[in-house]
Amino acid sequence: SFTLEATINPDFGQVEADPAEVNLTQFETFFSERRPFFVEGTSILGSRGLFYSRRIGAPPPGQPDADYFDRVDNTTILGAAKVTGRTRAGLSLGALAAVTAREHAATFDTATDTFGRAEVAPPAAYGIVSVQQEFGRDRSVLGGSLTGVTRGMDDGSPLAALVPEHALSGIIDGRLRWAGGQYDISAFAGYSHVSGDSLAILRLQRSSRRYFQRPDADYVEVDPSRTQLNGLLLGINHSRNSGKHWLWDVDYTRQAPGLELNDIGQQGSADNHFLSGDIRWRETQPGRVLRRYEAGVYQDGTWNLGGINNQLAYGVLGSGQLRNFWSFSGGVIRIARALSDDLTRGGPLMGTGAAWRVESALSGNPANRTRWLMEANLQRDELEGWTTDLSGTLSFRPGPRWELSVDPSWIRAVNARQYVQERDGGPAATFGRRYVFAFVERSEVRARIRLNYALSPDLTLETYAEPFASSGRFYDHGELRAARSRELRTYGEEGTTVSLDPATGQRQVTDGAATFTLPNRDFDVRSFRSNAVLRWEWRPGSTLFVVWQQNRARQAAEWSRVAPGDLFDSLTARGDNFLALKATYWLPVR
Repeated sequence: SFTLEATINPDFGQVEADPAEVNLTQFETFFSERRPFFVEGTSILGSRGLFYSRRIGAPPPGQPDADYFDRVDNTTILGAAKVTGRTRAGLSLGALAAVTAREHAATFDTATDTFGRAEVAPPAAYGIVSVQQEFGRDRSVLGGSLTGVTRGMDDGSPLAALVPEHALSGIIDGRLRWAGGQYDISAFAGYSHVSGDSLAILRLQRSSRRYFQRPDADYVEVDPSRTQLNGLLLGINHSRNSGKHWLWDVDYTRQAPGLELNDIGQQGSADNHFLSGDIRWRETQPGRVLRRYEAGVYQDGTWNLGGINNQLAYGVLGSGQLRNFWSFSGGVIRIARALSDDLTRGGPLMGTGAAWRVESALSGNPANRTRWLMEANLQRDELEGWTTDLSGTLSFRPGPRWELSVDPSWIRAVNARQYVQERDGGPAATFGRRYVFAFVERSEVRARIRLNYALSPDLTLETYAEPFASSGRFYDHGELRAARSRELRTYGEEGTTVSLDPATGQRQVTDGAATFTLPNRDFDVRSFRSNAVLRWEWRPGSTLFVVWQQNRARQAAEWSRVAPGDLFDSLTARGDNFLALKATYWLPVR
């Protein structure tokens, strides 16, 4: 009932590349895992964010202090092994261990005209064990997970100041079902512990996940002498999953300020209470017009552990399916005013404006050879920000061997409160600092294209391509007027002056006796990423891969509103081509 797999350097074999993006937030983007070794049979390992397999082999944390250096995109996975399976008694087990290498980057010093090497990643060992026992007539479950990371670093080394030396996390998670699974209640309790050099722990305290340095937070503070960080993760949920008409779901999650899962897990922020709930009425008996439909209301809110409401949204949602199997969904959402504890990126609380959001989607019959989906999302806020987001999917199967799909999207948006930088010399109302924001107008267009062809049951060609174009301009800069305010003191007004340098795009601001320069954040990005994988299973379980990968990109500090035709510009950008050959051989060990 159990499978053991081991691998050396599980680097490729996937078809899709990570999508290109322009991330203007302070938060990390979490991409989906696509490496086959970490995808197959590991569903039991993903528990409440404790395990994110892309941490294994991730880009190095260090960067050489040199005039020039080679960029190392990923750490080398020396080896990994996993055991997964399930007994007849309903006990599921999963365990994974991996070791990554010490990484160095080549450097060049112009003053001495010498080449060198700098360590950018320490050797590391990763491990996770998960168990889950199913019991009762309604298949209730009780389980838990334990994860660990250890890195080999010398005390006082540059890398020791960047990342913790040890990380440990664990969780107990259970779900009780009754009435044939119609109702359930789940609860979980988790814990995290990281330790290491005080500078590494200081970085965690000041990171975007917690911002302990916030000047108006009276329940957390930065302690430069700390060498460890601990936190709790708690949650409870109750749902009605089936029934004739009424369904509901209520969730509560608490993340302590010191919770840190990102050495081997996936965590966007800490210091949060999440409370959400919805209630829906549905009809599954086909009628003259609709085969099924449902409608309901929902609420979603976030508070930090200081009792500040960071986000509150509520709305009406609905969906249904027509007699011809076309499906539709939509909703109207109200986002209330709130106070953000991360917009100023370590500064005081800042108000956010109220907004309305409308969502809609329409899709065709999923059983047809030609499948399609259209989505449109619109949002407007009281601070003059807005978003128009259009996307779709078209999938076509002209024959049993062919499949073609295109997923285009187009976005135009204005963010009225885009963070630019923090400066000194501010008023007492913002604790002596200037928190500078701007309007940013963005336009973005992309298309994900997939073409697959089966030459035979054992020989397939799979291709993926994603042209991408994005551009943005920053304008109407200003600084936060006061803590907890949502208003800006716009530069060029109220006794201030601002002048633009056309050559560099920088702005010089004069405020009384103070003069300072704002950087040019405008951007224009073109990207083209593609993979072509020829996969031949030349004997059962043994496969040969031939992979051709392109990665083209171009970036400039300028702005021009993009349109679908700009996608072709990405094809002419400079880039790299990779050709790789990989073979696997299945050893039938009995």
